[in-house]
Amino acid sequence: MSRGRWEYQIQEGIRSLLRLAGFKVYWLSQYRRANQEPGLPDLLVMHIRLGIEATIECKTPNGKLTGPQAEFAAGRQRCGRMHLIGGLEVVQAWLVEQGLAEHDRLTGQFTLTPKRSA
Repeated sequence: MSRGRWEYQIQEGIRSLLRLAGFKVYWLSQYRRANQEPGLPDLLVMHIRLGIEATIECKTPNGKLTGPQAEFAAGRQRCGRMHLIGGLEVVQAWLVEQGLAEHDRLTGQFTLTPKRSA
């Protein structure tokens, strides 16, 4: 499977999970040349009710940031904004940090927390 197709599947999994958790998900990814600034992330997500937002750069396990992607990530960090880089596991860990999910380390089971999600 090509890297582009694999990243697309990662994005789909992340989008589905975040929508279940009550997030509005904006897809910014461009797979062909566009008049978009290089380095923009794949996803912008917002949980309006809880006031949580983040940008996400979806990467395969061996994926590397391009120069513009690294510059964008550094800018988000300098501005005190959340920018996630990676796959579903990274997003799951962030949801746990936000109190929107639980992860049982013994069984490996990941569960959204209904009180705060949706």
